[in-house]
Amino acid sequence: MLRTRPRPHPLSQRRAGGLFPALPSGPQTAGRRPPHPDPGHRAGSLPWRTGQRGGDDPLFAILSPSAAPGRRREPPAPGGGRRPIGGKMPAKRTIWPSRLPLYGLIAAALLLLLAIRVMAQNSGPPTLLITGVESQDFPQVTVHVAVADENGLPIVGLTEDNVQVQEGESPGDSWRRPLAVVDDSRQPLYLVLAMDLSTPAKYLAESKKAALAFLDTLGPEDQVAILAFYNQVQVLQDFTGDRAALKAVIEGLQVTGDRTTLNAAAAQAVELANSAPPGRKAVLMVTNIVDNIGDLSLDQAVAQAQAAQVPIYTIGIGPKAQANIHRDLTSRTGGHAFVVSDPAQVGINFQRAGVMMRQGYKITFLSTLTADGATHPFTLRLTYPGGEAQSGGRFRAVLGRVSLALEGLSEGQTVWGTVSLTCRVTASAPVTQVAYLLDDETVALVAEPPFRLDWDSRTTS
Repeated sequence: MLRTRPRPHPLSQRRAGGLFPALPSGPQTAGRRPPHPDPGHRAGSLPWRTGQRGGDDPLFAILSPSAAPGRRREPPAPGGGRRPIGGKMPAKRTIWPSRLPLYGLIAAALLLLLAIRVMAQNSGPPTLLITGVESQDFPQVTVHVAVADENGLPIVGLTEDNVQVQEGESPGDSWRRPLAVVDDSRQPLYLVLAMDLSTPAKYLAESKKAALAFLDTLGPEDQVAILAFYNQVQVLQDFTGDRAALKAVIEGLQVTGDRTTLNAAAAQAVELANSAPPGRKAVLMVTNIVDNIGDLSLDQAVAQAQAAQVPIYTIGIGPKAQANIHRDLTSRTGGHAFVVSDPAQVGINFQRAGVMMRQGYKITFLSTLTADGATHPFTLRLTYPGGEAQSGGRFRAVLGRVSLALEGLSEGQTVWGTVSLTCRVTASAPVTQVAYLLDDETVALVAEPPFRLDWDSRTTS
């Protein structure tokens, strides 16, 4: 005969194990709630001190754990007997598992909403810089951009919903979504490294060490130009990907001069960066002071950088590096300023600047214009929770890559009478007309695909 043994309910085991004291069985205890293990507990009270600041606010109670309010029955002294005279037993805390998770969830939700609200209030308008335009596959146009927030930090996670494109310069021209917005961090970087040689020797030593380490992080297609500034500005190395040549120039830098032409160096570095091939361009300046000799103003240097759409990044070292000047120069050009008091921090900020300079997007849109060979303006508009930014550029409406295949005629063939010819055209843009030429003389113009021509060879002498 099969016999079964009744098993106690898990909750009864938990009660018997100490979370709640076990109840004696019998009709007198049926349906009764087990007594609280703390004799000093008052029904309906939480074992958390609310205090005067928080009152009875459950959020403050969750964040300020302490002994429960009200009088408690003092527990007996260890080992029995009376409590020692003048001594105090530690207050006994009890957390009710049935209430605390609910209040904890409420507190977490309120704190999350508060954090989101603070982020929304602190976010400012973004910066949108166009670093390159490609139209060789017209009517498809590709635009390379760098996007940063008000602090110069790269904005990640943008999609087609954040960008609109407008062709033409008329305010009435329509805005539309681009075909694609994708990450473009692998685009080649063309960096102008501008080093201040009027800085103290220990600052220059740390800057050289950081620059040498930074060169080892560059990609195979990245190129760097080196510019030095002090009482004057000198280009020491044009753009190159030769790491050995770049390191030799950096290792040879020595303290020179006693004044700093920071603004003129920024303008010349921008001009040098603008001469680089298409790609991501940036200027990184390392100095311990602001301009104290040059005739070029900060606003003039910023205007040149804005016109060339080249972001400027700076690393300011020591107490004479005025953070407000550095931030003014960099934020208005789409870059970022790093101001450190300890020269040993230059290296990590070189790496941070490198990450920022590489972050970007590739935006592709389909032009509605015809391939007329002319240059046309366009505008990109970026919408972001912190605000809106616009930037304009120009592209050339060229036909792009075209391949032709002539059917009905072969090389060296002798023809007579009427010959049927067909021109098969493969192009990225619509082809509206094909011209048939004989000895550089136009025989016929065909405007309808498949561009078929019935040529009467007898009309040709």
